[in-house]
Amino acid sequence: MMGGYELRERLGEGGMGEVWRAHDARLGRDVAIKRIAKSVGLHEEYAVRMKREARALAGMQHPTLVTIYDIQTDASDSPFIVMELLEGETVGSWVERHPGAGGNVVIPLLLPVLDGLAAAHRAGIVHRDLKPDNLFLVRGVDGTLHPKVIDFGIASIEELGSNLTTGPLGTPAYMAPEQITLGSPIGPYTDIWSMCVCLYAAAVGQSPFDHGSVAEIFRRVREAPLPFPRNGTLDGPLFSILARGTRKQPSERFQTMGELKEALVLWQQGRTVTGPPRASTTPPPQPAQAATDLDRVIQDAFGKKP
Repeated sequence: MMGGYELRERLGEGGMGEVWRAHDARLGRDVAIKRIAKSVGLHEEYAVRMKREARALAGMQHPTLVTIYDIQTDASDSPFIVMELLEGETVGSWVERHPGAGGNVVIPLLLPVLDGLAAAHRAGIVHRDLKPDNLFLVRGVDGTLHPKVIDFGIASIEELGSNLTTGPLGTPAYMAPEQITLGSPIGPYTDIWSMCVCLYAAAVGQSPFDHGSVAEIFRRVREAPLPFPRNGTLDGPLFSILARGTRKQPSERFQTMGELKEALVLWQQGRTVTGPPRASTTPPPQPAQAATDLDRVIQDAFGKKP
């Protein structure tokens, strides 16, 4: 038992936390409990991050964001979050079962997420780790799939100051260039990059930058333009939207999730128009930092040598 909650089944573990199915004996309902993973142990920075995540989400009321019920501490004074239990699967798992689903399927499926992220941004919260495994699909009673954004554990929260760690945080293949450049500011444009990469990966079947070592992934993120898929999963206009959202310079991307959504809705309305892919509007590759700097970033963040 943990604070009146009976742990029943571990649902998953990743990064600093693990998620359990639990039963709330007082209210007679099943909930999800997120706590610091036993393999990590009690770590002050992780505890602070978890409290920040709870605080960030507690004030958010949006159907695409997970509802927080409570935050408590266990017998070892380690915090845990009590939240709604989601029944379904991650977008990452869904993509494995529907490889190359295409933009016509993926955009309507995930478009509601942009509204939730826009609400988070208005509240000064940047997720910073958007990826298919942090987008969840819940099946409604009518069989309709509803997307949810999960895991705000490394979110940047404006009112609480700067990040807790000096190294980059996130998942390499979905990190924006500014996340892997020391000292670069993080903002809503960072989530816009990652969301566009998520949409690409879900439609095409794989991340555009997830190739080779961490060092190679970082170099692709910082230098390579978004590759146009040859499997017919993206048409030219949709590709152009995602290419704009993944421009290397933040100022050249969509500046809000609302702008990105508007572009995607307009594409939906005219998606029957066909033709050759438009030329990428991605600017020329920017000069990379010195290799020693990049290697140090990789070593500090992921404990790996390139």
